[in-house]
Amino acid sequence: MTGPALKPIVICADDYAQDAGISAGIRALAARRRLSATSAMVLSPRWHEDAAPLRELRDHVDVGLHLDWTSPFAQAAGHGLPLGAAMRRALLGGFDVKAARAVVDSQLDAFESAWGAPPDHVDGHQHVQQLAGIREPLVDLLARRYGARAPWLRISRPAPGS
Repeated sequence: MTGPALKPIVICADDYAQDAGISAGIRALAARRRLSATSAMVLSPRWHEDAAPLRELRDHVDVGLHLDWTSPFAQAAGHGLPLGAAMRRALLGGFDVKAARAVVDSQLDAFESAWGAPPDHVDGHQHVQQLAGIREPLVDLLARRYGARAPWLRISRPAPGS
């Protein structure tokens, strides 16, 4: 008799490049094969510097974009909001789609310029990828930029029927 089918699990460490200690810890875990993925904060001034040593672990870990609207880096870039304000904006009509598209496009460009390839996945700092006015241009841009090879997108709720 066989047991239930095993379900794959991804262990992803968010916030790569937020600071030197976080990046070093994530690289150490990836080198020991304790992680399957990490997602990078490309608005951090550390991203370009921290991308290089992560490339050495490319065969051990998937690397994705940690889409950012709520960190101090996003606020310094001019589009960021504290999480509560971002949630209110999403609930009261959403973000301006044209402006959000430009921010998403810019963060994808920043990821690719340092990494040299598209992201393996996209998730969001504090799950902003799911907010109204952000999710729509994000999904559209992933389809337009990458077509059938689009990175996977994190959704923080189970699929219906699972």
